[in-house]
Amino acid sequence: MSINLITYQSETEWVSESLAFFHRTILNEISEAKDEDIHVIVSGGNSPIPLYRRFFELNLPWEKFHFWLADERCVPYAHSDRSETNIKSAIGSLVLNRANFHSIPEGEPKAIAEFMNEIIKKIPSFHFTILGIGEDGHIASIFPGENSNKQLEPNDMIPIYNSPKPPKKRVSLSIGCINRSNHILFLTKGNGKKNILEEVKKGTELPANLVFGKKSSQIYFCTE
Repeated sequence: MSINLITYQSETEWVSESLAFFHRTILNEISEAKDEDIHVIVSGGNSPIPLYRRFFELNLPWEKFHFWLADERCVPYAHSDRSETNIKSAIGSLVLNRANFHSIPEGEPKAIAEFMNEIIKKIPSFHFTILGIGEDGHIASIFPGENSNKQLEPNDMIPIYNSPKPPKKRVSLSIGCINRSNHILFLTKGNGKKNILEEVKKGTELPANLVFGKKSSQIYFCTE
C-alpha cells in the first residue's frame, strides 16, 4: 500500500486540514465501531502538537476514546522530557477529563515493555494513529540502523537502550503493533524534512516505510 503525500504551504491550512481529516475519519470509525471503544495512538515531537491543541473543537464522544503513546522516554514522571507531559498539555483538560489516557510507567525499558505488552496485546486494532517522521526517517522511537533488528519484533512494545537521540533509554510501540492501525496520519513540517520525504517516496528502507494503515496512510507535509 502506498502512502499519500499532501503538501501545504501554510501552517494554518496544514493544521486545519489535518484536523478535518482526523474528524471525518474518526466519525466513520465511530459509526462502524458502534458501541466499541475508540483507540488512538498519539506521538510526541513538535509536528503533532498543533493538531492536539485543536481537539477540543471537535464534537466527539470523547468518553469512548483511549489515547495510547507511540513511545516514551524513560525518565521520571515530573521530567520535562516525557512525551506524555507535552501531549496532555496540548490536548487539554476539556478532552482529557472525558477521555482515557494510558500513561507509560516509570522504570527500566525492559520492565516497562513487559508490563505494557500485557495491556496492549488485548487491543485487536487501533482506529487512528498520529506520527511524526524524523529527519533520519525514524518514527516513534524506532530509528534506522542499530534498532532495525527490533522493527519487526512480535511484541507490541519494545525496549530501547541505545537511542541516537537523548535520552538513550526509551520504549516504543513496535512496527507490528502500529500496523494494527486502520488509519495512519504522518505530520511533518519544515524544509529540513524535504530530503527524508524524498527517500520515503522512493521506498528507501526506513522505519517510516514499514508503517501502513490497514485502510489508509497519509503524510501531511507543511513547507512553512
